[in-house]
Amino acid sequence: MLSDLNVDLKIGNADAGSYFNDLVLESVDYGMANVHPWFANQSINDAAGWTWSFFETTDVALAQTLANQPDMSIAETGWPTNSTNVGNESDGPSVASEANLQIFLDTFVCQANANGTEYFFFEYFDETWKTEVYGGVEGYWGLFYSNRTLKNVEIPDCS
Repeated sequence: MLSDLNVDLKIGNADAGSYFNDLVLESVDYGMANVHPWFANQSINDAAGWTWSFFETTDVALAQTLANQPDMSIAETGWPTNSTNVGNESDGPSVASEANLQIFLDTFVCQANANGTEYFFFEYFDETWKTEVYGGVEGYWGLFYSNRTLKNVEIPDCS
């Protein structure tokens, strides 16, 4: 439709990584997959490897089979640091904590940079409205607290 209007504009779609399919991806220039090891009940020790493997085998592999071969990136990935209730403080094998966020940073960021995985870390700061509306871990995905001070983590130097 945009081509008929002589508009040259890239079109994309963002969704959970498991929701992409050929009908969606064959209609876009790029896809952005949300890939959260927390919601897949992965242990923190497996989280980085699982994130890359899931993205590559589920999203990138599908995109490469299509005629338009849309560019793929990870739109969201990260690890929560807290929960508003005991029932959501663990994904099963691991807990929401700053220590585990540090492990995810240490194991995901540099390997993703080295292998060329385009990603967006989720997220910049904790959002209190999500805590109020959704509860659980939803408000605690930031690298920074809601007051914009860095959590007790160190951003990896991948040089």
